[in-house]
Amino acid sequence: MAVMQSNDTAGTAAASCPTGLELSPALRRSLAEGTPIDIGVFGDSFGDGIWAGLYNELRDLDGLTVHRFAKQSTGFTRYHSLNLLEDVEGKLESQAVDLAVISFGANDTWDIWEAGQMMPYMSDEWQRVIRGRVREYVGRIKDSGAVVVWVGLPSMRKAKFNEQVTQMNAFNKEQMCELDVPFIDTLPKSVDGNGGYTEMLQRAEGGPPIMARAGDGIHMTTTGYRILVEDLTRDIRNAIPAKMDIQADVTVSAVAR
Repeated sequence: MAVMQSNDTAGTAAASCPTGLELSPALRRSLAEGTPIDIGVFGDSFGDGIWAGLYNELRDLDGLTVHRFAKQSTGFTRYHSLNLLEDVEGKLESQAVDLAVISFGANDTWDIWEAGQMMPYMSDEWQRVIRGRVREYVGRIKDSGAVVVWVGLPSMRKAKFNEQVTQMNAFNKEQMCELDVPFIDTLPKSVDGNGGYTEMLQRAEGGPPIMARAGDGIHMTTTGYRILVEDLTRDIRNAIPAKMDIQADVTVSAVAR
C-alpha cells in the first residue's frame, strides 16, 4: 500500500518542505540571556540511540544539556501500552526544551486494531489513525515553544523490514513537511556505495570504515548513531555562536538532507 498523499501535489509539497533549522523564540532568548540550552530527544530504542549520539557529540559544550526522553518498545501503533501524547505532555511539564529531536518508527511497522477494526500496515485507515497521533504529538511539542526536528530511520538488513521502513520514512517525511518540521534523512549515511546495507560506515572527517551496526541488523552502535547525527550536531554547533548576534535572522542551513 502506497503512502497517502496530501491535497498538495508532490512538487508543491517538496518545494515547501523546510530545509533549515530556524531558532525558536525560546532558544533565541536562551542564547541572548546566556541561560542553559535544553535539547530533548524523544523516541523509541532508536531515539535512545540518537540521544547517545547527540550526547557524545555535544557534551563538550558548556551550558547545553541533552535530555534522554526516549523509551524503548514504544511507538504510535502501541498506544495500548503507552499513550505517547500523555507521555510527552508529562515530560514537557517536568522539563522545558528549546529543541526537540524525535525518532520513532522502528516499532510501528505493524497492523493496528482500532474502533473494532483491523487496520493493515499502511492501509488508508492505518495512515489516518497514525497520522492523527503523529500530528498531535508534534503539535504538542511545538506548542511548548520548542523547535522540532524528526530523524528518519536508516537502511535495515532484512529486505522485508527495509521495505517497510522505507514506507515509514516516506510517511513521516510527508507529515513533517506538512507540519513545517525538518526531516533528517539518515538513509544516505547508512548504505554502501551501491545503496545497500552495510555494517561498516565512515565518519565525515574520513578515516577507515567503522563498525556502525548492531548485530540485529536494525540498531546502530554508539559510533553508528554519532555518524547518523553528524549533520545535525554540526548545525547545532553552528547555532551556538548566534548568541554573539542574537538580533540577526539566524537559520542553520541544510539540516534536512
